[in-house]
Amino acid sequence: MKNHFNYQESAFIITVFRISVIVFLLSMFFLMTERSFAATSTTAPVCDPSVNLVSNGSFESPDLTSVVPVTGWDIFESKINGLDWEVSWINPVGAPVVALLELQNGYNAPDGLQYAELDSNWSKAPGLTYAGEATPVSIEQSIHTIKDAEYALNWSFSPLPGYDTTDNVLEILVDGVVLKTNSADGIPLNDIDWVNDSVSFIGTGAVMTVTFRDAGKVNSFGTLLDNVSLNCIDAPVVTKKKSSSSSSGTRTNRNNKIPTLTPTPTVAGLSTSSVPSPIVSAPTPTPLVVAEQVSVVPVGAPDTGAGGTAKSNYPSMFNLLLTPRRLKFS
Repeated sequence: MKNHFNYQESAFIITVFRISVIVFLLSMFFLMTERSFAATSTTAPVCDPSVNLVSNGSFESPDLTSVVPVTGWDIFESKINGLDWEVSWINPVGAPVVALLELQNGYNAPDGLQYAELDSNWSKAPGLTYAGEATPVSIEQSIHTIKDAEYALNWSFSPLPGYDTTDNVLEILVDGVVLKTNSADGIPLNDIDWVNDSVSFIGTGAVMTVTFRDAGKVNSFGTLLDNVSLNCIDAPVVTKKKSSSSSSGTRTNRNNKIPTLTPTPTVAGLSTSSVPSPIVSAPTPTPLVVAEQVSVVPVGAPDTGAGGTAKSNYPSMFNLLLTPRRLKFS
């Protein structure tokens, strides 16, 4: 009875162990499957010329009409209220901790109703002259790019009417490199004068940063920006390399070398061919099988099988291993 109980207990432990192993393996399988699905389901950048990769490029958000009467301006903290632009003070000394971007709607915008002034303000307190503040800002967005794809960056620039060229200087950068500069004199203007401009660059396959910054005089006046767009206009064509086993390719041997064709020697009365002489392979030796001798004999010979192979009276090694034997003890 005791042995029987120990046997049942051992069988139970073994069963629990097997179930635990199976559960562990299944959990690992589902975990790896989930990770693989997550990796393959990540959306890769697609080159679609109709898609603007910049968010809020016309500065329509936040809506000025919700904070100012009809026309005017206001300042907004970096990346809040749907602004979508990362705003930074060019000279942060004495400036508020959080950079502020000024949005306006007093003039006609090339797209929508609002536009940005990159010589911003520290505050909007009544009665301030806003002169002398270190208010120029840079604004940027980061974009996932396709390697070797061509991107077109477009924008509209205008000087602030009543302010000269030194007040209205716009620099355009990609990954910290200045690709273009706009400047214009706004003193003779009675109204805003938008000029469209663009620049192109090649994607690196990584995240790239597009930046616009004011490079004019520090006095909180000048450098208007609107209608920013970034489009992938041309992506490289990906071609798959043909494998060496392809029917349209050239067959190669294991060392990836094309065999040299040796022409057949010229013999009197026969034509010479560039096709190599046939290679005659040496006969393959009959393998030696342990514990079971095999020899080929004519079909129909006595004590042969259907294939003409002589049967051996010696048992197979596998039979010796698999057939249970009783052990005798003296």
